[in-house]
Amino acid sequence: MNQEKEYQKELKNIAKYGGINFFGIFFVNLMGYVINIIIARNIAVEQLGQFVLSMRIITYLGMLSLLGFNATSIRYISKYFALNKHSELMGTMKFIVKWVAITSIILTTVTYFLSPFITDKIFHKPEISNILRVLLITVPLVAISKMLYFNLRGLKLIKYEIISSKFIEPIARLLLLITFFYFGYKLSGLIAVQIIIPFFSLTYAAFFLYTKYLKTSATTNLTVHKKELLSFSLPIYLKSFVNNTSEMIPMYLMGIFISTREIGIFHICSKVSILVAISLTSFNVIIAPIVSSLFAKNDKATMKKLLKVTTKWIITISLAIFFSILIYSETILSIFGKEYIAGKNLLLIIMFGQMINVFSGSNGLILNMSGRSKLMLKNSIISFVITVVSAHFLIPKYGAVGAALAIAINISVINTIKFYQVLILEKMHPYKWNFWKPILAGIVSYIIVYYYSVSIDVSKMVNLLSGLIIFTLIFALILIILKFDEDDKIIFAAIKKRIGKGDNT
Repeated sequence: MNQEKEYQKELKNIAKYGGINFFGIFFVNLMGYVINIIIARNIAVEQLGQFVLSMRIITYLGMLSLLGFNATSIRYISKYFALNKHSELMGTMKFIVKWVAITSIILTTVTYFLSPFITDKIFHKPEISNILRVLLITVPLVAISKMLYFNLRGLKLIKYEIISSKFIEPIARLLLLITFFYFGYKLSGLIAVQIIIPFFSLTYAAFFLYTKYLKTSATTNLTVHKKELLSFSLPIYLKSFVNNTSEMIPMYLMGIFISTREIGIFHICSKVSILVAISLTSFNVIIAPIVSSLFAKNDKATMKKLLKVTTKWIITISLAIFFSILIYSETILSIFGKEYIAGKNLLLIIMFGQMINVFSGSNGLILNMSGRSKLMLKNSIISFVITVVSAHFLIPKYGAVGAALAIAINISVINTIKFYQVLILEKMHPYKWNFWKPILAGIVSYIIVYYYSVSIDVSKMVNLLSGLIIFTLIFALILIILKFDEDDKIIFAAIKKRIGKGDNT
């Protein structure tokens, strides 16, 4: 009985924050596409490729700066918070943020002086050296603000991160870009915006972490279990290093074998494909601290039930997005500019890989939160080998398409491995018998809207907008006809209650 109450409580928590987080991620992606459209129509594809390559290097440095404390922060802070161990909680926060700050500053300084060598000898693109040097200022800002946001997640204060990163920041980015572009600052304006936004993020995250927790929970007796934190974070850091290095391999080979123009097209296709996994990203953010708390309480029964119901919703949302993009891929890419239509095959390949990622569920999260960081490191090494081998053979021969294939192959293999690891080690899987309902709804909706899209004689945009509306209505109608189960009704009731209270968070 207690387990059932715990399950319903956490399910309501997922409904409470899952909705705003999903729409937050959907909104930030929508804004991202609007921003990318504006960028693509104001900056040449070659310049976009230069900027993207520079940002990939910056992102890589940011990962190195986190020292594996990202998952560590969420796991231990949520654990200490659930057990009311505030001395350990605050000691952990201070220890992690301090070392991330020191590491990011050191990496920024070293990279600044090595930038000519990195851009010329490694990526064979000396023209991006100055862009890289200017953008390096963002590395400490982003690294520290990320850790503060991870702290907020661990404290279950997720909404403050969501409001900032999913709403305020994209709106501010859009307005700043429009302003800079209006006054004629193209590439320089894009770089300036990339520097301004992290300043805001750091200030915002620090303010809410202080006012919502630190201010009311101040303690001078800080306790830090350094050995335990480092023991957990080191494999995660090595895993992140291997993962991000694995992601850099295709970019490194593209830098050698293809032009910055193709890199720009590849970037846009990657951004569009992310929509397919938007539901997985959204629910993982919400359930990470919940899963950590349940592991701390050794309540695997509740966890199994939550994994199944969240995976069902993840797949349902992803299927609707996947089939919609599948129908209108060329039209969607043409919005960014006619030259991006050439990336249709890239988009479809990456999308199929993302769907395999979605269908495997939150297995990576389960392994992380269960404390199996060493196993995750081994998975990352396997992923690295797969990427290096596939990219080495495919990119020189097929260019950007080869890079897309390498990514899809890696996603497929590594997520299959994680699925069986969770099944064997935790005796749980993410599937329910009624998963056929969203699959059937997606297939039927796809067939109807596909024939609709090729049979009407209207403009591409009218076809796209009307088709998306029709698809959504048919998809929802089929799900209603097939009926929802009791878990779904609990979620709907929680959302209805939240709306009824007028909570506009």
